[in-house]
Amino acid sequence: AVQVKHHIDAITKFTDIKTAVVVGGMSQPKQRRMLKRRPEILIATPGRLWDLIKEQHPHLLNLRQLKCLVIDEAE
Repeated sequence: AVQVKHHIDAITKFTDIKTAVVVGGMSQPKQRRMLKRRPEILIATPGRLWDLIKEQHPHLLNLRQLKCLVIDEAE
């Protein structure tokens, strides 16, 4: 997922598009702060995404501003 974010960041480098990545093994408080920036593109692993949805993170309750959701490692 982090590698996917690096590729997307390279593509969106000269735009105002914000991206965030939420994956297991990374600090949850840091990921919550990234979500507060209201990214248009979210790259996530299923487990961490589900954890944040269950805790009712405000950015994930209303996904209208989210333009693209990339679920990585969903095999």
